[in-house]
Amino acid sequence: MGLLEILYGFNKPSNKGGILSFDYPNTYGLLSENSFQKGIRSSQWFKEYVNEYGEEPDLNTTDYDYRKAWAAGIRPERDPYDNNRLHWGSALPDGTMLKSPSHKNEWKEYYMRITGQNPDAVGATKADYEKLKLRK
Repeated sequence: MGLLEILYGFNKPSNKGGILSFDYPNTYGLLSENSFQKGIRSSQWFKEYVNEYGEEPDLNTTDYDYRKAWAAGIRPERDPYDNNRLHWGSALPDGTMLKSPSHKNEWKEYYMRITGQNPDAVGATKADYEKLKLRK
Protein backbone atom coordinates (compact mmCIF):
# COMPACT_ATOMS: atom_id res chain seq x y z
CA MET A 1 0.00 0.00 0.00
CA GLY A 2 1.45 3.36 -1.03
CA LEU A 3 1.49 6.60 0.89
CA LEU A 4 -1.17 8.22 -1.32
CA GLU A 5 -3.51 5.29 -0.76
CA ILE A 6 -2.95 5.42 3.00
CA LEU A 7 -3.47 9.17 3.22
CA TYR A 8 -6.15 9.76 0.60
CA GLY A 9 -7.52 6.44 -0.55
CA PHE A 10 -5.84 6.93 -3.95
CA ASN A 11 -3.62 4.50 -5.70
CA LYS A 12 -1.45 4.67 -8.83
CA PRO A 13 -1.08 8.26 -10.02
CA SER A 14 -1.21 8.61 -13.78
CA ASN A 15 -0.41 11.30 -16.27
CA LYS A 16 -2.85 10.48 -19.06
CA GLY A 17 -3.43 13.31 -21.48
CA GLY A 18 -0.99 15.57 -19.64
CA ILE A 19 -3.23 15.81 -16.58
CA LEU A 20 -2.11 14.26 -13.31
CA SER A 21 -4.93 12.17 -11.95
CA PHE A 22 -5.45 9.33 -9.55
CA ASP A 23 -7.43 6.15 -9.74
CA TYR A 24 -9.28 5.66 -6.51
CA PRO A 25 -10.93 2.59 -5.08
CA ASN A 26 -14.62 2.50 -4.39
CA THR A 27 -17.26 -0.10 -3.78
CA TYR A 28 -17.85 -0.48 -7.49
CA GLY A 29 -14.23 -0.87 -8.65
CA LEU A 30 -11.55 1.55 -9.76
CA LEU A 31 -12.54 4.78 -11.40
CA SER A 32 -9.99 6.98 -13.10
CA GLU A 33 -10.43 10.67 -12.42
CA ASN A 34 -9.75 11.31 -16.10
CA SER A 35 -12.48 8.92 -17.21
CA PHE A 36 -14.90 10.42 -14.68
CA GLN A 37 -14.17 13.96 -15.88
CA LYS A 38 -14.40 13.00 -19.54
CA GLY A 39 -17.64 11.09 -19.05
CA ILE A 40 -19.48 13.57 -16.86
CA ARG A 41 -18.37 16.58 -18.88
CA SER A 42 -19.73 15.02 -22.07
CA SER A 43 -23.05 14.11 -20.42
CA GLN A 44 -26.34 15.75 -21.29
CA TRP A 45 -26.75 16.74 -17.63
CA PHE A 46 -23.48 18.70 -17.66
CA LYS A 47 -24.43 20.49 -20.88
CA GLU A 48 -27.89 21.35 -19.57
CA TYR A 49 -26.46 22.60 -16.27
CA VAL A 50 -24.05 24.96 -18.04
CA ASN A 51 -26.84 26.15 -20.34
CA GLU A 52 -29.23 26.73 -17.42
CA TYR A 53 -26.85 28.36 -14.93
CA GLY A 54 -24.12 29.81 -17.16
CA GLU A 55 -21.39 27.99 -15.25
CA GLU A 56 -20.10 24.47 -14.71
CA PRO A 57 -21.43 22.44 -11.79
CA ASP A 58 -19.12 22.06 -8.80
CA LEU A 59 -18.11 18.42 -9.12
CA ASN A 60 -16.15 18.71 -5.87
CA THR A 61 -19.04 19.92 -3.74
CA THR A 62 -19.53 18.26 -0.38
CA ASP A 63 -23.30 18.24 -1.00
CA TYR A 64 -23.26 15.36 -3.50
CA ASP A 65 -20.79 12.59 -4.35
CA TYR A 66 -20.76 12.69 -8.15
CA ARG A 67 -17.76 10.36 -8.36
CA LYS A 68 -19.38 7.64 -6.30
CA ALA A 69 -22.60 7.97 -8.30
CA TRP A 70 -20.71 7.83 -11.61
CA ALA A 71 -18.65 4.82 -10.51
CA ALA A 72 -21.87 3.02 -9.54
CA GLY A 73 -23.34 3.63 -12.99
CA ILE A 74 -25.92 6.09 -11.70
CA ARG A 75 -26.88 8.73 -14.25
CA PRO A 76 -29.30 11.64 -13.98
CA GLU A 77 -32.90 11.03 -14.96
CA ARG A 78 -35.61 13.40 -16.10
CA ASP A 79 -37.82 14.67 -13.29
CA PRO A 80 -41.37 15.34 -14.50
CA TYR A 81 -42.00 17.40 -11.35
CA ASP A 82 -39.16 19.83 -12.14
CA ASN A 83 -39.83 20.82 -15.75
CA ASN A 84 -38.29 17.56 -16.95
CA ARG A 85 -34.80 18.62 -15.80
CA LEU A 86 -32.15 15.99 -15.23
CA HIS A 87 -31.62 15.04 -11.58
CA TRP A 88 -29.19 12.67 -9.89
CA GLY A 89 -30.45 9.90 -7.63
CA SER A 90 -30.09 10.41 -3.90
CA ALA A 91 -28.69 7.01 -2.96
CA LEU A 92 -26.80 3.96 -4.19
CA PRO A 93 -28.72 0.71 -4.71
CA ASP A 94 -27.54 -0.45 -1.27
CA GLY A 95 -29.09 2.65 0.35
CA THR A 96 -25.87 4.58 0.86
CA MET A 97 -26.68 8.27 0.53
CA LEU A 98 -24.99 10.29 -2.19
CA LYS A 99 -26.41 13.55 -0.88
CA SER A 100 -24.87 14.92 2.29
CA PRO A 101 -27.03 16.05 5.21
CA SER A 102 -26.33 19.64 4.11
CA HIS A 103 -27.90 19.08 0.66
CA LYS A 104 -31.14 21.07 0.48
CA ASN A 105 -33.12 18.10 -0.88
CA GLU A 106 -31.58 15.28 1.13
CA TRP A 107 -34.82 14.96 3.10
CA LYS A 108 -36.73 13.87 -0.02
CA GLU A 109 -34.99 10.49 -0.13
CA TYR A 110 -35.94 9.81 3.48
CA TYR A 111 -39.51 10.93 2.83
CA MET A 112 -39.72 8.42 -0.02
CA ARG A 113 -38.27 5.67 2.18
CA ILE A 114 -40.91 6.32 4.85
CA THR A 115 -43.95 6.84 2.63
CA GLY A 116 -43.07 5.15 -0.66
CA GLN A 117 -44.14 8.35 -2.42
CA ASN A 118 -42.21 11.01 -4.28
CA PRO A 119 -42.71 14.19 -2.22
CA ASP A 120 -42.90 16.26 -5.41
CA ALA A 121 -45.69 14.06 -6.74
CA VAL A 122 -47.83 14.63 -3.65
CA GLY A 123 -46.78 18.22 -2.91
CA ALA A 124 -45.01 17.33 0.34
CA THR A 125 -42.63 19.82 1.91
CA LYS A 126 -39.69 19.51 4.26
CA ALA A 127 -42.08 20.51 7.06
CA ASP A 128 -44.26 17.50 6.17
CA TYR A 129 -41.18 15.29 6.38
CA GLU A 130 -40.26 16.73 9.79
CA LYS A 131 -43.77 15.87 11.05
CA LEU A 132 -43.38 12.32 9.77
CA LYS A 133 -40.09 11.97 11.62
CA LEU A 134 -41.73 13.04 14.87
CA ARG A 135 -44.41 10.35 14.52
CA LYS A 136 -41.87 7.54 14.08
